[in-house]
Amino acid sequence: MRGDCAVTPRAVKEVPVGRVNEEVEDSTGTVVKYRRHANGSGLVSPRARVQPGAFVSSTAYVEADARVGDGSSIGAGSWIDQGVTIGERVFVGQNVHVGRDSTVGSGARLGSHSRIGSNVHIASGARIEPDAVVADDAVISAPTRLERAPGQLRRRVPGRSSRYSADEAA
Repeated sequence: MRGDCAVTPRAVKEVPVGRVNEEVEDSTGTVVKYRRHANGSGLVSPRARVQPGAFVSSTAYVEADARVGDGSSIGAGSWIDQGVTIGERVFVGQNVHVGRDSTVGSGARLGSHSRIGSNVHIASGARIEPDAVVADDAVISAPTRLERAPGQLRRRVPGRSSRYSADEAA
């Protein structure tokens, strides 16, 4: 206590250990600011929207105007470029680049080390194999599974170009 002033204790706001904001210099010399995502500590542009339930690995980047849905996982070293939309429950492996303005549907899986071009549309549930390269402007549809009654399935006879064997409609 000094003179007539009493010092009253104040509540102290607890600050997490470690930096929350990071600055990175890009190839053109521009300093770009990122914040650390709460789930995984990945680098996320302040202009990106990443759901709290998504995981962004500490060495992954999510650029401006990108969106990452709930339950998605962005692996180590991956880069989600500007304007990309990642749906819910999407798995992005390690060291994957998803090009500018691409869309990845819910439940899709992008294998490690794959390269997805700009303006690509990947359908919900689609699977991209590891090390795959997808060209700019490509459209990847999910695998289609046709189901028929067991008596109506037809298999191609090996060695014959136009005949089918019976598993067939009996």
